[in-house]
Amino acid sequence: MEETPAHVSLARSAIALDTEITAGRLPPVAAAGVLLTKIVLAMVMASVVLLAAYLISADFTEGAALTQATNNLLKQPGGGAEQLHQLSEIIHQLADQRAAFRAFWLQMAQLILLNLLLPLLTALLGYIFGTTRARSEE
Repeated sequence: MEETPAHVSLARSAIALDTEITAGRLPPVAAAGVLLTKIVLAMVMASVVLLAAYLISADFTEGAALTQATNNLLKQPGGGAEQLHQLSEIIHQLADQRAAFRAFWLQMAQLILLNLLLPLLTALLGYIFGTTRARSEE
């Protein structure tokens, strides 16, 4: 008997799992695992979309604040060198604030997605494929 490569065996297991899911012949425990996997995947996708939307909207808000501060500073009467120095200082402060803001939210995303949801998803998928492979070998 010829041994099949691991990727072929995995593909066959995935096809068997897909046909069992579509046929509705999944045992209750495995069906619950599939449902939990779908929920975790939805949470991961929603987290990524919400985080991206929040960061983009924050960039637009900060850009508007920078434009307003620049216009207010340039409308003031006075020396040009003093205004340029103040404008340069404002721009550096906003750049530092923006970098800290992004670093904080990217760290939170990493904490939530990579340290919580990805291991949970891996465990659920391992359970689903493990039970499918054990049932197919019986």
